[in-house]
Amino acid sequence: MKAKLICPNCGEIAFYNVEKEGYYCDSCKWNSNSSDTADISYKSYETGALSNLFPYKFEIDGVQCASMESFIQSLREENPDIQAKICSDCAGPHAYKLRVCLNDWRTDGFVYWRGKKIKRISEDYTALITRAYDALFEQNILFRRALEHFKYHYLIHSIGKDDNTETLLTEEEYRFQLNRLKNILIQQNIPPLYIL
Repeated sequence: MKAKLICPNCGEIAFYNVEKEGYYCDSCKWNSNSSDTADISYKSYETGALSNLFPYKFEIDGVQCASMESFIQSLREENPDIQAKICSDCAGPHAYKLRVCLNDWRTDGFVYWRGKKIKRISEDYTALITRAYDALFEQNILFRRALEHFKYHYLIHSIGKDDNTETLLTEEEYRFQLNRLKNILIQQNIPPLYIL
């Protein structure tokens, strides 16, 4: 069953509606299939720029990352040196495909960052993911520009998984991070960014 989410229009709970093949809010009648919704997909020309697979470089805790996906997949690796190599050398789809060769964190529920063991379902893990997205947002002008383009759209990731015991980043966690950063752009009234 798909997770419920907060309606971007009224703030009430929107539920997944099988007949309408999307999320629907009973309070204001918003639905995720409307034109103000963007479904993030690496293969999409329009929304692919917001995918974790897109090769936006950033640094976190002194580690260079070739993409958000390389950072996320590196969390499977216990050895900090190998982990740093995964972060810096494996961008996008290559990082995603690498997951089958790395430790299966699902067996014990732990991931690793810079030699520290972290429970996947914990506040420490959420804080680490938030710091990574904050670093990407602060350091990569192209990522901010893509986010700017969709700042008034409600972002969804229809191919994402919902179970945090099966994936390192659930659809809800992913949407939360992107929508949180979009809200920073809106609240701070940051002007559109242009490539110089």
